[in-house]
Amino acid sequence: MRDNKVLEVRYKSYRKEEEEDLTLEPYCIREFKNRWYLYAHKLGIEGPHMYALDRMLSAEVGEKSFKMPSKFNPAEYFSGVYGVRVYPDMKPEFVTLKTTAMQRNYFRSLPLHSSQEEIERTEEHSVFRYYLTPDYDFKQDVLSFGTSVEILSPAHLREDISSILNP
Repeated sequence: MRDNKVLEVRYKSYRKEEEEDLTLEPYCIREFKNRWYLYAHKLGIEGPHMYALDRMLSAEVGEKSFKMPSKFNPAEYFSGVYGVRVYPDMKPEFVTLKTTAMQRNYFRSLPLHSSQEEIERTEEHSVFRYYLTPDYDFKQDVLSFGTSVEILSPAHLREDISSILNP
């Protein structure tokens, strides 16, 4: 078994005024929207979390060793995740989006998620299907397309977006 070392990190969160010193057990890194994140367990708290690399003021390999959880597989763990947040109650599901004909080329050239499939194409529109967790980041990205994208399913996601647009 490989010897895994902790990281001693000076971190400045966007949510806190103060910088903090963290001892982290690093599991993997993940990229989302051209930002890199370290998925790591912080000593003293339950469960691993994401730490943005651009918010690390310094990082050094520590002296202490740790054992990586034997069942942790990053590809499986993040397979249905859209952004970087992972919560216990999150469950991937099929999501279908309808785009305008002009918008579909953007979706083809820069898929929203690795599960993206174009399942319908007409002269006026395309329909894309995903298998993911429609989290906060996903909703924000869908909203950013304005009227050129419509959520077809699931119904609860369509209702969530509708309530944001029509409070």
